[in-house]
Amino acid sequence: MLCAPLLLIMYEKSLARATFKAPEFDSISELEPTKNVIIAGYGRFGQVIGRLLTAQGYHLSILDHRPSQVDLLRRFGNKVFYGDAARQDLLEAARAKEAKMLVIAVDERDKTLDIIALAHKYYPHLKIMVRAIDRRHAYQIMQLGVTSFKRETFDSAVNLGVEALILLGNKQEDAARAGKLFTEHDI
Repeated sequence: MLCAPLLLIMYEKSLARATFKAPEFDSISELEPTKNVIIAGYGRFGQVIGRLLTAQGYHLSILDHRPSQVDLLRRFGNKVFYGDAARQDLLEAARAKEAKMLVIAVDERDKTLDIIALAHKYYPHLKIMVRAIDRRHAYQIMQLGVTSFKRETFDSAVNLGVEALILLGNKQEDAARAGKLFTEHDI
């Protein structure tokens, strides 16, 4: 009797996996071409960048390859295209030739590297900014020639560390200096 609920949960999960079929990507003709910036990956990281750019008047083409994220964003009125930004035809439809910038904020290392390689090959004029998962990923991004990237948690962790120093009684200037030195040493 004790195992019955666990067995039911495991059965439901295996049944869900067996019957799950990823939905088809949106038709390229549905993609609203950008005038300024293409954002690939509109999760937590991409949304912050997108909201800031939109607030400053930039027009975005938003691409995401996760159906649940696309559905959620569309419910809130966002224009999001469901598709894989590592496809050249999709970037072409987003007018990457005319865009000024490509922001890559996907949460998959290899997908990020694929998109960078594709953009370098077909759209060398694009300014590329990238979300790096961690230090190793940052090195891979640098090896591809990208200089504008941020590790996804580094800046916020250093900022919180500076606040921790202040709450522990350190002077604000000393805490800020410690955060700056730590960041410079890490770079």
